Amino acid sequence: MISRSFASIKQLYSINANCSVNYFQVYQQELHSIYKQIRSLQFALGSLVEEEFWIKFLWRIKRYCFDVASTPLSFSHLSNLFFENQHKTMRYCRTIYPHFVADVEAIYNTLFSIFMIKENPIFITIQSLLQNDNHTAILIKEPRLVNYVNDFFVSQNNSAHIEVMPPAKLKGTIFYEKIICIGPTRWFPRYIFSAARSRKIDVIQYAWMTDVFKSQPLLVGTISPSRIEDNDEDHFTSDPRYINISNSVQTITPSESNMDPPDEDMVHLLTKKTPLNASVKSYDDTVDAQLFILADRTAVFLEASDTTKVLVLDVGSSYEDSYTSEQTLITRVPVKLLRTGIFVLLRTGESGDYIITIADQILGVRASHLRYLQEDWKDKLRRHVQRSDLFQVSIALLDHGSLLAQESNVRNWMSSRTIRPQKDSDFKAIMRLIGYESQFDKYQNAANEIRNAHRQAGKMIRQMLLNQVHSIDYHQLHTHGRFDFVLPDVPDMTLSAFRINQCISTISRVTATRIGQVFNLEHELWRE
Repeated sequence: MISRSFASIKQLYSINANCSVNYFQVYQQELHSIYKQIRSLQFALGSLVEEEFWIKFLWRIKRYCFDVASTPLSFSHLSNLFFENQHKTMRYCRTIYPHFVADVEAIYNTLFSIFMIKENPIFITIQSLLQNDNHTAILIKEPRLVNYVNDFFVSQNNSAHIEVMPPAKLKGTIFYEKIICIGPTRWFPRYIFSAARSRKIDVIQYAWMTDVFKSQPLLVGTISPSRIEDNDEDHFTSDPRYINISNSVQTITPSESNMDPPDEDMVHLLTKKTPLNASVKSYDDTVDAQLFILADRTAVFLEASDTTKVLVLDVGSSYEDSYTSEQTLITRVPVKLLRTGIFVLLRTGESGDYIITIADQILGVRASHLRYLQEDWKDKLRRHVQRSDLFQVSIALLDHGSLLAQESNVRNWMSSRTIRPQKDSDFKAIMRLIGYESQFDKYQNAANEIRNAHRQAGKMIRQMLLNQVHSIDYHQLHTHGRFDFVLPDVPDMTLSAFRINQCISTISRVTATRIGQVFNLEHELWRE
């Protein structure tokens, strides 16, 4: 096992010492036109671009353009989405935004022209680069599109020796004769180029897409003149090859349009549709939360506190500098340390906290009574806050002997997500404030019993997951970014490992019931 790992690392060094990155630019006139139309409309809208109608409309168009610009799929791919919504969109636009009807009609007309084009120039370029005897990896930025691209190659009778995959799968000790990246280098993790798994990497992108590439090898001693042509500005667009599918190639200003995934637009709309940024006077059961965009077009809010931890699946190759993984680990890490590429374990199927479900089974018949006592003192504390405000209650708790009664802590103590304050002095101060001082022992014992059950539940779940590590389909995990665990000892509960695709740094207020609930991002966006 050790010698094989050494041989693999030696091969990795050898490949990177002789790796070349070749760039191919393609052009499609109608696709370029629609991006210029989008930019023009956004400029004309001004502040109206922040309104929900325009966010949804532009997101649909950008999403379609990204899909066809980041894959070799035909332009008719997913075109039914626009036929289904066109009439409703135009009717609403004529009624509410009559000054922009001509702009929207022009975009639709260009779209319909694109739908009629039979060949994607990216696919034509790939065909010219493929050799029948090559073992080639084709990298697709979005994992959700991998299966579509696989099926497309099969339908074209061109699937031999081709492996379509997301960037996360290109790790470990599997090497290829050639790697083809669709899209600018900035779309892909730097290890794709600095710890390459092939001596030859071809990058295909549209001519107007901006990009800057600078080789920064992870492996010492692998810098080679063959990696990239000398260029003072490190722009890869020097000496490009053009494959022209339109009648004429025009001069392109790279910054005039872009094709990045419209995720920021989705997140902006989502934050407007969810109970985020609640006013300071809102004292419902809300918590500070961070939004994570997951694989499989899903998302989740996780509580953003210094003490909150979640289970993660460490498969080794989730981390940029790991090439092999001999062991899969289940561990708990703070939410604040979660990063893109990490697999987080979340409950799917029925809603609810998986720890609470197991903990209540451990508590047995006492669970309902203990939970009642837990909610009882929290409800009394919330009422005190509602009658005055957080600041006044914080001062009162300090007067009653609390040591940590900052407003943020008082919010956490009110939340159903917490069991009790960590320090007895803080818990006693709450009991004094709500008139329960004489019952402190009863409520403290109940809280401690619940906390012990939660700790046992965490250990049980971790062990059940470890027992199933051998069943993980790593191909599915890395290709789709998700794997579902069925726990035999808890038949009504399913845990799923999701790859984190994006961490939204903004901390927002959401209702406690939303914490840990996986939801479909697009369904949430179109929810009325």
